[in-house]
Amino acid sequence: GEITMKLSMFILDAWFRSQGCAPESHIVSGKLCLSGARFFRKDPHPNYVCLMAASRSENQSYSADRPDCPALVNGEDYILLPGLSADMIMEHTLEAFEFYSSWETSLLQKIVTETSLQDLLDLAHVVIGRPMNICNTRAWIYAITKGYGSYVHPHWKNYVSKDTSYELNNDISQEMKTRPLNKDNKPTVAYSTASGGMVLYADIVVEGERIGEIMAYENNRPFTEKDIQVMQIFQDVVAAYARNNPSVLRSRSVVSEYLQDMLLLKPLDHYNIGYLLSLYGW
Repeated sequence: GEITMKLSMFILDAWFRSQGCAPESHIVSGKLCLSGARFFRKDPHPNYVCLMAASRSENQSYSADRPDCPALVNGEDYILLPGLSADMIMEHTLEAFEFYSSWETSLLQKIVTETSLQDLLDLAHVVIGRPMNICNTRAWIYAITKGYGSYVHPHWKNYVSKDTSYELNNDISQEMKTRPLNKDNKPTVAYSTASGGMVLYADIVVEGERIGEIMAYENNRPFTEKDIQVMQIFQDVVAAYARNNPSVLRSRSVVSEYLQDMLLLKPLDHYNIGYLLSLYGW
């Protein structure tokens, strides 16, 4: 399906915090529905965040304590930004849309070029900023973020070296099979016994079939709604990549790649033979 970048009030709240601001937010809906920003009008558009120069305007009031405080509004959600002028708020807001739009454009450009899941994950990590991996339904890892150690979870070092045991792969694979698919296919946060901590799961679904998943690890920073929504954006990109590359995750394994490279007389130095044998319990 078509991918169009949308932000949310949760993402905007996090953006202002990252810029050193102190937003006071009341977010009930917080949907990924925002395609732009504009100054407040009498007929606010549901897909725009609207800036009110003062939080009290005509018959609407978002702050009884600070009626002159500017506010970003979308439906019943609002973000108060004390200490910032309306112009500064609009500038920060437009910068957020520009940043995420540029990020998504870079991801989509990767899809139409000769790229890999590792390239996509590296680019996603710039924004998501957590240890992550992408695996198929057999828990064979196709991409993993670099620069993290075994402190992420007990098996991280094994993941990075692709030296996981058959039992561990089987445990993760079984967890995936027993975790039901969401009807709306949104990422979910759950405790992983195999990983020993909280994990943000994003299923990669193509034509109704789960062919793999993206896993992000808490790493001592509890997940927020913003994390889940940004992962949802990346999840859509990976699913589009998988649709364009039918052999990815679904029908090819690390072993089949090894055999194909061997038949084509390609270098095999980068393969871990012990890991390949362990996948079959040897």
